[in-house]
Amino acid sequence: MTIETTDYNIKVVQKTFTQAANVGAVNAFTIAGNVLIEAVIIRMTTYHANMTSLVVTAGAGDVVDLIDVAEGAAANLNAADKQVAWEGAVELGAGKVIKTTGAGAGAGSITFTMTVRYRQCTTDGYVG
Repeated sequence: MTIETTDYNIKVVQKTFTQAANVGAVNAFTIAGNVLIEAVIIRMTTYHANMTSLVVTAGAGDVVDLIDVAEGAAANLNAADKQVAWEGAVELGAGKVIKTTGAGAGAGSITFTMTVRYRQCTTDGYVG
């Protein structure tokens, strides 16, 4: 069965990060206009044993947990191509930020790709 859609409003943005396993909070994406975040995926490229978790938050003061400590635990991300994902609906306005926070015992390097699926709520809405 083939499913077709004429909804061209769905957007996907993807960025690869290389950072210390214990880097703390990093601004990954900034919102312009208003958007509806529908999904976030973290896919590991390289993992370092120093990493204990990688979480994704959003909104003012990081009040929205997209990938929490339990999901982003090292056990779920400890090899290339291991992935964790969140799916739901979160509206974010202009200037809000999606962040990653790496925690660990040391600074060994990790590389991962974050993919965000979203819809524009305003014509100027995007994740960049």
